[in-house]
Amino acid sequence: QNLYESLVETNDSIYCQRVKEMYTSEPLKTHLFSVNLQQTYLLLISDTTMLGRDNLMIHLQDIDNLSSLPDNYQFSTLWGAYVVFSTEHVEAQIRDYPWKLLQGDNLNVFGRLVFAEQEAEERECYSVPIHVGSPWRDCEII
Repeated sequence: QNLYESLVETNDSIYCQRVKEMYTSEPLKTHLFSVNLQQTYLLLISDTTMLGRDNLMIHLQDIDNLSSLPDNYQFSTLWGAYVVFSTEHVEAQIRDYPWKLLQGDNLNVFGRLVFAEQEAEERECYSVPIHVGSPWRDCEII
């Protein structure tokens, strides 16, 4: 039992020592996820077929025809555009993870892009009073 406790204690101290050395010898890493793009081209095109709720609902149903939305479905955000994206090289990686999540050359993507956010229901909305003090007046965030 004493031998096991000694090994655990030694292991803990070695780990703590390595962490201290790592953070004193290298600057702290701030990014958790990084994407590296080289020679990138992005084009967003919006025309009248991508304007208005009715037009965007047609695009949403065309893109995802398996999901059925009721007619009275409300959005707080609804935006669409045609997109053209190309890059000669792309890499995506999580900090301190040895393998890249995504790595590729000559990536080309094109199509329709629709952003939609459902409007919050009555029970999901609440207001928070903010007391700022003089010389400003108090306000309320909904």
